[in-house]
Amino acid sequence: MPHNDEARHRHPLYDHGLADVRWVGEAIDTPWLAEVGTAYLGSQPPIRHFVVLLKEGTVEVAAADVEVERATEPPANGWIHRRLCG
Repeated sequence: MPHNDEARHRHPLYDHGLADVRWVGEAIDTPWLAEVGTAYLGSQPPIRHFVVLLKEGTVEVAAADVEVERATEPPANGWIHRRLCG
């Protein structure tokens, strides 16, 4: 998660489309996905590489699908809940 909004230009995917992403994007055929994909077993749907851009960092997720909900205000308990599907 080291690539915050001020250092995002140093992210390995920046020149491969990440520069145009404003919040959440999907990276296709990345070396990281190939690496983590070897650990993915079973007859589940294939995993995909999602990149979530935050002010203080970048989150990369390998999942069959991802659903992200944005709220105008944080939850009362301070946690932001995200549901990964698949």
